[in-house]
Amino acid sequence: RESIARSAVDTGPGTTSARAVSPEGEIVAVRDNGVARDLLLIGTDRSVRELYTLPDPDVSVFGYVGIDQRWIVMAIDRLPRNANGVLPAVSRIEVIDRRTGERRMVDERSVADRATIPERNVLDSVVLFDGKVYWISRDTYNGDTGAAHMFDPATGTRTTIASGPIHDIQTGPDGAAWSNTPAALPAPVAAVPAVDMTSIGTDGVAYGWVRTATEGETGIGYWSPQSGEIRIAGLDIDTADFRRPVLVFDSFVILDPGGSATTLETSAVVIDTRSGAVVTLGPRSPGEYDQMVASQGGTLAMSLADGPGRGVKQTNYRAGMLRSDDLSPATC
Repeated sequence: RESIARSAVDTGPGTTSARAVSPEGEIVAVRDNGVARDLLLIGTDRSVRELYTLPDPDVSVFGYVGIDQRWIVMAIDRLPRNANGVLPAVSRIEVIDRRTGERRMVDERSVADRATIPERNVLDSVVLFDGKVYWISRDTYNGDTGAAHMFDPATGTRTTIASGPIHDIQTGPDGAAWSNTPAALPAPVAAVPAVDMTSIGTDGVAYGWVRTATEGETGIGYWSPQSGEIRIAGLDIDTADFRRPVLVFDSFVILDPGGSATTLETSAVVIDTRSGAVVTLGPRSPGEYDQMVASQGGTLAMSLADGPGRGVKQTNYRAGMLRSDDLSPATC
């Protein structure tokens, strides 16, 4: 708890939320100071660099953000500031080349698309995976049919990879839907029963998962090249309401990392696979839940609750960065 409280990064005035972690451990975050909305890159040395400022902050917000060694992908959602009861909708998808700083359009909805009833060419389910951008264009708003697309920013190649009934594009430890580039899983991870496969999370090196299909009791599985497979059985926790997949940070497996009210008064449950210790993290302030967002490259990215926000039932956040060396072994 003390390490989390000390992990906040000074990104300047406003509310800042972590969104993604690069393979090198950098954090991409978004900041809103009430006037401007900025995309930030937080280095492993906790330095902060502005990448992009939205030209229309009163009507647009950053949606999905993904990062790898070469590319940063962002979905820009249309959501007027202080709007009540309005759902965000992707208006455009852009990619930033980290080597040159060049920003390119991947796809965009036209004014005509938004004006039709029902709306057409609805962009959805944006994902960066294996150096390529994937997304869906639905025929109509809330429709079940459309097309899945792939854009390779390195070559400029655009491909429609599926069409017809489409729900979403998902990435996991075994690859991305429609990508045709499944990742090779270590044998103990590949052997996880199908019912538990959706719980698998990875930080790019180690893997963790919930074990519910064996021995009739809840447990945790963990594998890393250093430790091999570790099984922790008989955990006195109910995983039924926890969000999946788990987060893996160094030797820790983290359940319910979203910090939502899926479990009352629980921000996250952390299991130390070295000792089997289980630590339940609650809100540091009543009703304000920290969010553990992503883990990769020795960094755990968090959005730390920082008091009430400007709107009703809104919370301000500060981006938090924990490095592997910042944590000591957990104790119950």
